[in-house]
Amino acid sequence: MLLEQAMLLKQTMLLEQTMPLLTQASIPVAKALPDMTQYQANDYLERIQFTQPIAPWSLTQLQSLSLFALRLDQIHPHLNGNKAFKLAGYQQVLPEDKPWCSFGGAYSNHLLALAYWGFVRQQPTTGFVRGEDPSTLGRSLNPVLATCQTYGMQLRFLERSRYRQLTQRNHFGQGCLHQDSVYQGIVYQGDAEPIPASWRLLEDNAAWIPEGGSGLPGIVGCQTLFNGLDLDDFGGGFISAATGTMVAGVLTGQEIQKARYFQLLAVPVLQAKGWLASQVSRYIHQLQAVAHAGAVSQSGNVSSSTCEQAFAMRSLRWLHEYHFGGYAKTNSTLLTFCQQWGDATGIPVEPVYTGKLCYALLSTLIGETLKGEQNASTAKPWLLVHCGGIHSELKYAEANRLSIEQPMSQKNLAGDTYGN
Repeated sequence: MLLEQAMLLKQTMLLEQTMPLLTQASIPVAKALPDMTQYQANDYLERIQFTQPIAPWSLTQLQSLSLFALRLDQIHPHLNGNKAFKLAGYQQVLPEDKPWCSFGGAYSNHLLALAYWGFVRQQPTTGFVRGEDPSTLGRSLNPVLATCQTYGMQLRFLERSRYRQLTQRNHFGQGCLHQDSVYQGIVYQGDAEPIPASWRLLEDNAAWIPEGGSGLPGIVGCQTLFNGLDLDDFGGGFISAATGTMVAGVLTGQEIQKARYFQLLAVPVLQAKGWLASQVSRYIHQLQAVAHAGAVSQSGNVSSSTCEQAFAMRSLRWLHEYHFGGYAKTNSTLLTFCQQWGDATGIPVEPVYTGKLCYALLSTLIGETLKGEQNASTAKPWLLVHCGGIHSELKYAEANRLSIEQPMSQKNLAGDTYGN
């Protein structure tokens, strides 16, 4: 416990350095949204260089690896990671004359990105937040939600069982595209169980984005993630996975289809063995159905042949052993690793997504090298997709603060999903 408390203090110090905008005193700054039609992955490619060991690996082992990071966390200070890609996909299909609504946890990357997107575009946004309204408990909004509110997002809090009903049963989360959309009937799955009339009225007068920006438009947006990269220059790539949206987008993108061989290693950050693989397969089948219906993405690269090729690929490999107990769960080993990775490379990571991804990368590449399965010193370099999420340091900083005021169990700490 002493080690974990020390790591929480270090996380707090890192927060002060990396996320100065996410405070209750934040002042909105209308920095232009990134033009994703002009995005080129090469602009965000950075060689990873190790300057010190990371337990349990020696500096010699680390320096034997040839690695590049695709720094999606640097695309935009408010739209880090894959959020700009997903929202660009939804922008192509959602009406601008209705408020955009979505779901997320109290520390949601997705809600923060959506709030800023709406702020710059002067698009009304509403965030449905899982959990109790902190004002009813005598607490202030956490820095993430306070920033969402600063950017004009209306916040509505949902009791957890109600939240699950409205997302998992597809009332809002999947029913985001209406009758005039080519996706209607493919994404939306109705439910016979009635919901209150006031909620139905709200549903009919808003445009809905699923939790985390998942769904077909989000996948289409993620198809450009490797734009401009010659993937034959790499042995393969490591990517994190929670809903399968980003993985499905990459698999159906043009660049991976042009590569002679590119092994994509997906690291689930939650306990979802079997489910994620079937989810990605389902997404690809849905893209194929959309292609047959005549829909195309903004880059024109959704076609039935693309989908069929991606579905038939044998290059996707799942690494299920690195979730550290489940979504948003961590331990002293992972917290120490995240700190040491940042110190050794100068590239900050957090323990929800990219920290687990980097741990899986080193465990896999160095482990296979030791077993003679991979000659890391002569093989092509590997690609690490850094999907951002740095602001989730806030979760641990706040947990550290609350632990002084009142007890907080590890179960409660992990209970609030905040990476969607």
